[in-house]
Amino acid sequence: MTASAFLISLAALLLEIAATRLLAVIQWYHYAFMILGLALLGYGAGGTLLVLRPGWARTPATAAWSAAAFGPAAALSYLALNRVPFDAYRLAVEPRQALYLGVQFAALGLPFLCAGLCVGALLAAAPRRAGAIYGASLIGSGAGALAAWVVMEWAGAPAAAAVAAALGPVAAVLGPAASDPVVVPGSAGALSPRGTPEPAGAPAGRYPARWRMTCAVLAAVLAAPAVRPVSLWEVRPSPYKGLNRLLTFPDARVMWTRWNAFSRVDVVASAAIRSAPGMSYLAASAPAPQLALLLDGETAGGIVRGGLSESAFTEALPSSVAYHLRRGPVLVLEAAGGLEVLGALRHGVSPVTLAESNPLVVEAVRRFGGGLLDDPRVRVVAEGTRSYVRRAPRSFQIIQVPMVEGFQVVASGAYSLGETYRLTVEAVRDYY
Repeated sequence: MTASAFLISLAALLLEIAATRLLAVIQWYHYAFMILGLALLGYGAGGTLLVLRPGWARTPATAAWSAAAFGPAAALSYLALNRVPFDAYRLAVEPRQALYLGVQFAALGLPFLCAGLCVGALLAAAPRRAGAIYGASLIGSGAGALAAWVVMEWAGAPAAAAVAAALGPVAAVLGPAASDPVVVPGSAGALSPRGTPEPAGAPAGRYPARWRMTCAVLAAVLAAPAVRPVSLWEVRPSPYKGLNRLLTFPDARVMWTRWNAFSRVDVVASAAIRSAPGMSYLAASAPAPQLALLLDGETAGGIVRGGLSESAFTEALPSSVAYHLRRGPVLVLEAAGGLEVLGALRHGVSPVTLAESNPLVVEAVRRFGGGLLDDPRVRVVAEGTRSYVRRAPRSFQIIQVPMVEGFQVVASGAYSLGETYRLTVEAVRDYY
């Protein structure tokens, strides 16, 4: 029983964290918060069902079947999140969008209802072991948070959702009614894993063996997308995301995609991609060909593939004014494709320190940026920008704070409630 409580709680937390990442990519980050409320609602609904249907609480099979149902419910919630064509921008003018949102809400809450039902049934089945079962559930929840970090670093949020779904049937095998019927199988009055009476004389162990095989097959099917990606499981961001807009270019293609526990980073190639925010119309040279760097599906900057050899256009950027007013050490807070680092080196200013909290961004710029970050004048610090500024061992003459948020979503209001901690009053005080 404790093993079942541990695994189902682990699976529920793993799914919850994976769903927050998926919602941030498919929609926008503020939609990710709704999964927290739905998870609590689902757990509460499971306990409520046991109160309304006391017969379920008295049937040991309830825990096993609800754990097994968690797997398909988790897969269904992922597909509803990824495939139901909910469009937040049309919600006010198209009534069916409310229906789509309701379908997503119901699907996302269903696996947590199953998890709550399982844990509640386990507690009801063995009240004398309630402390051990509850403790196993808490430990499993903590392990789920750790597993989310490990799995998403390894294979991304879609794989984490698949792993969470597969753990449900595994927990079902360890449930009380799955392995040990209430009475010895084959005897009169025995209860099968379904909670129904078995006929007298039924072969001993017949039902548990079939149950274990069914759960094993179900777990293998649900885990398959984590091992071998399938098109049905592929993440489909909102059509308003920068990634989808870039892919409308005839020659656009995704060159590189990586996930970690707090972001998805894409690199997109196209001959049409040029990024030079605020560039003067009197510039002597055009922006260099670039690759688009995207965070959670939104454009965060451009990576100049030619490195310093194609950096002439940076002399016409607004950020170059600082290098004409002052010389000395430069601090760049977040890479944004490395454009600010490139501009500093173009103007002969060094050393340049780049503080970047996302290791995937550093990896992308190092891989596609023409050796920009391998320049001996550049030092990369893998740390949060605010914390590094406070503990930096030296002072800087110039601090560049690139805008890494997508311009389009800022203009549309999608980030109207967003926080940019690099630009707060306290942050500016730290800079000085």
